[in-house]
Amino acid sequence: QERAVKDYLVSIGFKEAARRHVRNMGDAPRTGEFCGESKVGTRKADISLRLYDGRLMPIECKVSNSSLNSVKRINNDAAVKAVQWLREFGTENVIPVAVIRGVFNVPNLIQAQNNGLVLYWSHRLDDLGAFVNPVKDKMP
Repeated sequence: QERAVKDYLVSIGFKEAARRHVRNMGDAPRTGEFCGESKVGTRKADISLRLYDGRLMPIECKVSNSSLNSVKRINNDAAVKAVQWLREFGTENVIPVAVIRGVFNVPNLIQAQNNGLVLYWSHRLDDLGAFVNPVKDKMP
């Protein structure tokens, strides 16, 4: 799933950069770039994307084969990371995202969203693209 997200990001104009430890915004990939699995603050992200407006989007790629498993994948992993990234980087600097595929319990998804995690389905990556790409057109 990570490869599919990376390939999609490249297809809409983002460039892949070297992995790194993102301790602060200065360590993040350049605007319009992303890197693979890297530590963002104190937690690892599958992909770290720097949006055209300068914000950081750590992305978790999660697959679940059952609604019971979805608690572990979303609430106990991705949503916990989202809360930590928001605390470490601030709500104006980071947009935690999970790209999901499979079977998920709806209340678990709602709880994750209430904790600041933005969700995109892997079969609808164009929804992610609609959010990250229009900002490029507004840059000077």
